[in-house]
Amino acid sequence: MSTNVLELSGEEAAVLSSLLRLARGGEHPDPVVEALAGRLPPPPPSARDVIFPKAFDVSAEKVGGRGWGFTKITVSREGRELMSYDRSYPSYGEATFSPFKAPDGTWLALASRNYTCTELVRVEDGTWIGGEKPDSLGFCPVELLVPRWRAYRYPTAPDLETQYVTECEDDGRLEKLRRMAEQGKIEFGEEGWMPIGFVAGCIWGDDTSWKVEAFDLSRAHEGILNRIAPWGYASLPPNVSGLREALHYDEYWEPGEHLCGLSQFAWANSSYDKREGE
Repeated sequence: MSTNVLELSGEEAAVLSSLLRLARGGEHPDPVVEALAGRLPPPPPSARDVIFPKAFDVSAEKVGGRGWGFTKITVSREGRELMSYDRSYPSYGEATFSPFKAPDGTWLALASRNYTCTELVRVEDGTWIGGEKPDSLGFCPVELLVPRWRAYRYPTAPDLETQYVTECEDDGRLEKLRRMAEQGKIEFGEEGWMPIGFVAGCIWGDDTSWKVEAFDLSRAHEGILNRIAPWGYASLPPNVSGLREALHYDEYWEPGEHLCGLSQFAWANSSYDKREGE
């Protein structure tokens, strides 16, 4: 056995890595935990990461200073820095940057520089093109997500219609699709992004739970965000890790459909500010 890296199976490394991430939380990390974490091999990519690979690398560095400090966000691709900015809050830096492709092929992102609002930025040159203004009574984001989808086909059955999967699918289905792709039973094709972006957070002072709202992105390329509330004043369920796990699209979802579910809540048409019945 190597004296520097623990020899573990992929599943063992993933489990131990998750436990260590929990143990490393807090302002005073345990030196034993830190030493053990340094000997772990990188965890294997998840099925979600394989089917929906990251378009950009996003890093967040907490910087001290007056008050609670801030976070420096750096966005890069293939080792080349594309843009950076300061977020006026010491946490939720990576979670509040969600890139997506506009219909014209331009890479945009929902991002939160000021912790009280959400803005739009053109990723490849770092130009801020619009969005919300800072507001002391605004909705403070802790997570932003523009869900992605991918098409897949059955190469041995060309008469079957193209099917689609979203990144909000449960881990079990994504793992099944990854195995089918590895076995040559399906082939992944084009990808796209929903015309709706989601935000989890709270209005200042109401942080007993994270609420979930959304943005109509149909005019995002113009720098215009229209906030909507598909489920009214709904909370992010406490038993989920974030928006990807909380949001649900029908198994037979296709591009152009907007019906989206929130765990433990009604299904809603996310393109309108109204609720639909279950």
